[in-house]
Order: sequence, then structure tokens, then C-alpha cells
Amino acid sequence: MIYLKNFGLILVYLILILYSLEFLTLIFLKKEFNFNQLSFDELRKIKVEEYSKNNFFEKRTRIENFLEEKNEFDLKPVFRFSNFYFNKFDRDYKIKNFIQNRTKLIPFRGPFNSNVLGSNEDGIREIVFNDKFGFKNKNDVYRNKIDLMVIGDSFAEGIPFGNDFHVAHLINNKSNLNALNYGVSATGPLLSLAVIKEYGEYFKPTDIFYLFYEGNDLTDMMHEKESFLINYLKDDNFNQNLIGNSQQLNNFFQEYEKIFYEIIEYNKINSSDVNSTAIKKNAKKFKEKIKDFLELNNLKELLLVGSVYNRTEIDYDMFKNILFKMQTLTRNWGGNLHFVYLPSWIRYNNKISLANFKHQKKIKKIVLGLDINYIDIVEKFKQNKMDNVNSFHLGLYGHYKKNGYELVADEIIYQIKK
Repeated sequence: MIYLKNFGLILVYLILILYSLEFLTLIFLKKEFNFNQLSFDELRKIKVEEYSKNNFFEKRTRIENFLEEKNEFDLKPVFRFSNFYFNKFDRDYKIKNFIQNRTKLIPFRGPFNSNVLGSNEDGIREIVFNDKFGFKNKNDVYRNKIDLMVIGDSFAEGIPFGNDFHVAHLINNKSNLNALNYGVSATGPLLSLAVIKEYGEYFKPTDIFYLFYEGNDLTDMMHEKESFLINYLKDDNFNQNLIGNSQQLNNFFQEYEKIFYEIIEYNKINSSDVNSTAIKKNAKKFKEKIKDFLELNNLKELLLVGSVYNRTEIDYDMFKNILFKMQTLTRNWGGNLHFVYLPSWIRYNNKISLANFKHQKKIKKIVLGLDINYIDIVEKFKQNKMDNVNSFHLGLYGHYKKNGYELVADEIIYQIKK
């Protein structure tokens, strides 16, 4: 009986200690921006208003911007094979159904030889030119042998800048190397593997630099494994021959463009649904704060799970297999695969989160175990005293400013020379 009583007291004390620690992390270990107090959209709105007092900032939405300027710049809707873009824009699942019902070719990015509208994080939404294969390059890059290829997600693609300020273009400007940008925004390791299979094997660059973003690449992988991209991992012979089927892919982009305009009309008609959803979200906010506290989410984020992978169950064995296949394909033509680890904004917002280091250590062990060159940009940020304020637009979650991309390009050039 005494043991039961003591156990009960220990349990009570333990619960009190845990919730005291949760309270302390909430109060004293303040993040640069606390999303428990304001949503990201609310924070961004505040920051934009402050910035706009002394600077121009494009405040039109992407669709407003596109519709008003599409004739002047001959704009086409950009396509990326990404769940993020399908879900964000396509509330009626038209694009998703279009993709899932296809038995023919599915491209990764496009359309070909077209102007598309860029992103807006720094107040300017640039016009981006897609090359003859649908990626963010100028076509003159194909006149000479390709020395290296940069692959990965939006950080490889160079969001939010245009054609003149992404990592591959910076390498071209700063060296005698001829680099290709085959990054695709909001994608993960499986699509990067597919890029090597479809395009790397064709161009056979001496070096491939895979830009791995710690913020969401592995969660993107877990979504990608449910798509046809898994075939690139499971079937050694799987290849869509995207380079050799440009006409069929042009037909795909024409169909996609029709659906794009259908979605715009659908969203106009059902705009009230969006407003009611926003009201519901605000009503939930207080309940979510209480729920986060009761579930000790701040403490979990600090010590255990962290917000790097958003509490998604990650298949590290699959990640290892993807890297192994990337390396095998690259070595088959005598090339070298390099793994470039990119820090996220969250790392600097949550200044004491141990989860960031835990995940990085695990990933580094996998990479080095496969004898792949590991390049640590986290360390380079540290050496150059870069953080979320001076390296990310408006100091908010998103992509690097120009100084961040330059640092990555300089390190790649250094690695090649070394």
C-alpha cells in the first residue's frame, strides 16, 4: 500500500514537473516568432506593412498578378509535380484527378520554353523563363558540356528569385563551370532521384550536387512514395524517357493549362467557402493553444520531435536506399554525387531545439556511411554569423536571401576546386 502511495506521489510530481517545464519553455525560451500567438499569415502581414512604409512590396496575390500580366509577358501557368501545389491551389482536386487518371507521361516541371510567374517573398514577383526541358535555365547553358547539375527542392530551384540568381547560375557566373538547375520546388528525395534517372543519365555531368533542405525534404518523401515516383526506386528499368517525348509532354501542359483556368473560375465562384474556412480556423485557435499545452508540444519540440519534420513518421531506410540509388546511377557514368545539407529558418527561430541536431546527426551518418561527400551549410552559416533575420526574407519562414544562395554557390565551387 505504501509503495502504491509513493508511486502515486511520484507520478503527481512528475506531471507537475513536466507541465512546469512546458510553461517555462513557453514563457522563457521564446522563439523569434511564436506561432502559438500568431499565425504565419498574420505575422507576414505585419512584417509586410512595416516593410512597405519605406519600400515597394507587391501585394497582389499570385493569381491576381498572373491574370493582370499574362498577356503583357505571355505568361503560362507553371507546373510542378508536387502535392503542395496541388493541395494549395486545387480545392476541387481537378489537377490531382487529372494526374492520377493519366497512364501516359507525367513531367516534373514546365511548360517548355515559357515565361512563368515567380514567387514573392522579398516584395517583387519576377518573371521566370523555363528552358526547353521545362526547368529554370536559359537555353544557352546547353551549348556546352554540362559540368555539374544542381538538384533538390525550391532551394535548388532558387525561390523566390528569377533566372539570374539561383545556385547553378551563380556557379556559372563565378567560375568556368557549366551548371544546370534541375531543382523543383516543394519536392523531396524521390523526385530528385527521378531527375537523375531521366536527365542526369542523359547529360552525364561530372558532379551532381543534391541540395537537401532539413525543413521538409523527408516529409515530402513520405508523400512522394504514394505517387508513381516510387517506381524510380523500386524498378531499376523504370524510365519515362521524358527528354525523348517532348510532343506528348506539350500536350500534357496544354491540358494542364485548361484545368488551371477552370480552377480559377471554380475558386471565384466558391470564394465564400474560403472565408468561412478562415473563420472556423480562428475559432479553433484558442482550443489548439490549450491542446498544445496539454500535449506538452513545446517541450516535445525542444527535446524530442522538433518541428523540423513536423512529427511525421520518417522512413530513414527508404531515404538511405534513395541516396544509394542516386550514388549508383551517378557512379555508373563516372560522376560524383555530393550531399549539401541546408539549414532551415526553424533552426534559428527555435534557438535551443535539440531535435535539429538529432536529425542532422542521423542524416549525416547515413550519407557518410554511403561514402557520399557531405557538405555542411549549417556550419557555413555559423561561420558567417547568418541567422533567420539576416538570411531569410523579412526574417520569416521561407527561402534564403541572396547572401544565402551565394554562400551555397561559393561552397560548391570550393568543393569542386578541392
